[in-house]
Amino acid sequence: MARIPKWIKQRRPNPVDSSNPFLVFARSVEVEMENQSLFEHDPVTEKWIEAFRDIDDASGIDKRDPRRLVNLLKSNYPMNDDVRTYLADLIERQLIRKAGTQKTPAYTESLAERVKILAAAAVRKRVISGMTVADALEEVCEEQSIPQNVLTNFYKKLSKKT
Repeated sequence: MARIPKWIKQRRPNPVDSSNPFLVFARSVEVEMENQSLFEHDPVTEKWIEAFRDIDDASGIDKRDPRRLVNLLKSNYPMNDDVRTYLADLIERQLIRKAGTQKTPAYTESLAERVKILAAAAVRKRVISGMTVADALEEVCEEQSIPQNVLTNFYKKLSKKT
């Protein structure tokens, strides 16, 4: 299992007063919702991820089965932003290989990566709405308790790819 960065651990709020059952329940619901939003995909995305796994999980190049992905691409099945990101990642990993180790699929990212991806998306929305990149980065870092250098470096890395 991957190491959890300190800034992720610091994002977690202090435990609630265990003598108040309502607060304990409210906190458990909050944690459950946070975990769902970070790791569970909607049914549309799940169907695409299954197709990506047919290609990624195969042992050896001869065993890859792109049929499910091809069928989805030919159909009118919806494709959201997550799916576009994962498809670009699949193409980049499988067709535009770089020397060295094989990159981990984007749909299996760690908690830290998922938090950074969601934060970068929030920055992008603010920039599209007219905010400067610096102001958007600062605002999102403040809202989500992410160190500014972590998000700035991640956002710059993503911007270079596009």
